[in-house]
Amino acid sequence: MKTKILIILLTLFLAISFVYATDFKNLNVPDGWKSTGEGSYYEEGASNGTGKVVKVQKWENSFNEDFLKNHTDEGYTVMSNDSLIYKYVDDSNENGGTFEAVEIDGEKYLIILSIRDYKNDKELAKTYDALMEFNKVNNFKPINV
Repeated sequence: MKTKILIILLTLFLAISFVYATDFKNLNVPDGWKSTGEGSYYEEGASNGTGKVVKVQKWENSFNEDFLKNHTDEGYTVMSNDSLIYKYVDDSNENGGTFEAVEIDGEKYLIILSIRDYKNDKELAKTYDALMEFNKVNNFKPINV
């Protein structure tokens, strides 16, 4: 039950945080991406919410640390690798993707790249490539959290 509440709170926090996610200038975006102006970016040309979305969220210790934990009983799984990049699948919210923590103007942020077509391994893998493009145009390097 506690896990379910945490997942619901995570989803609610992500939804609310999109409105005030950033207190810094907008990121540089690779070709083919547009900013909503609210710390959220979307892939141009995608229809019906099927494209990739980038969300920038300020790091909140207790909340984001829970984001890094598996909650398999709730359909949320996160996998990490040695490069400090994380992949996740969130069956309850029907999305998946890749995320990392970065430092922007001395503050920690999560850069979350998600996609609705998360059950398609090829599309899910493309979220990593798109995150690397964002890193390149913004000179980001993932940091340890």
